[in-house]
Amino acid sequence: MTDKEAGRVERKREHWLDVAKGVAIIAVVMGHVVASYHNSGLLLEAKGFNFVHSFIVSFQMPLFFVISGYLYRVTDKPDVTVGNKIGKKMLSYGIPYIIFSIGYWTLKSFTSGYVNTKLDIADLILIPVYPISFMWFIYALMANTIIVILLDSRNVNKKVILAVSFIAVLILPDISELEILRGINFTDMILCDVLRWFFYFYLGAQAGASFIKWLEVNKKNNTIFVLNGIAMVTMIIICFNFAHINSLSIIGVVKAFLCVTFFLQMSYRIVQNKTLENIGKNSFPIYLIHGVVIAAARMIMDRLGILIVGGWSQLWICTIAGIILPLMLYEICQKIWVMDFCFYPNRYFVRDKYQNK
Repeated sequence: MTDKEAGRVERKREHWLDVAKGVAIIAVVMGHVVASYHNSGLLLEAKGFNFVHSFIVSFQMPLFFVISGYLYRVTDKPDVTVGNKIGKKMLSYGIPYIIFSIGYWTLKSFTSGYVNTKLDIADLILIPVYPISFMWFIYALMANTIIVILLDSRNVNKKVILAVSFIAVLILPDISELEILRGINFTDMILCDVLRWFFYFYLGAQAGASFIKWLEVNKKNNTIFVLNGIAMVTMIIICFNFAHINSLSIIGVVKAFLCVTFFLQMSYRIVQNKTLENIGKNSFPIYLIHGVVIAAARMIMDRLGILIVGGWSQLWICTIAGIILPLMLYEICQKIWVMDFCFYPNRYFVRDKYQNK
């Protein structure tokens, strides 16, 4: 979801989408903070801490993929060949994926005595199939975008594709449990990630414009917004307290739909929030850097003995660090073209009238 690509449009920028991306990346960082502590065996029984995590995972990735699908659709240029489109996406996502996967692997290898998950050379060799840690998102985003480009180049029934991808989301947990797939660690493969999230990306691509028209018509309808929020919170509380309900795939989709529509409505209403807008504009570099910052912040807090019962201090301190420090680091990186290239290679390969600086 590179913001620089999103800017290549011949119309007024939709600032509220930057706000939505800001909300989404903050949620992602918070979710990874909780995961970092859980992977260390800490705060496993902190109910409030865990509820925040349950809430966040309900919408963080669906929201990102829906927005990404919509941005792909509105920035797509019909006069560009399929080969050129795919090439640009492979550059804009593939190069950061490779560079930061290598960087993340190297860092983890040198700090193996301090991290939760140790990596070996096989993990690096297999990144074309098994993404390292949170880097799966960049890879899946590239794959989903390329798939949609190919589908757009052919006369396919979009409703059928949407229906098939929806069914794939529902049956994927059962498929993953097949004995033959357990043996190859299917759930960690990029193919599994693509199948899990393609529906949301394609939904954003095909229905995003219609939903935004609906937002415009109902932007002053507080009743719909409030009812959406009540339904969302109720669903999340029920799922948090009843694991057997939460395990149902259709419930996950319903939760995601309620959360995505709520946060898009919220973002549409707070469009003038410059802080969230700035965070959203830089969501791509924040995503690429935040994992290392969170790990470092957690280790420092552990060494200093900052471990307050309930986990709230850890959650907020690590989240703020995971947002602010990547923003500061990226500000420096923009001044050095080699480092800037790692984030946005298309700036240096592609020059056209749509390109933002």
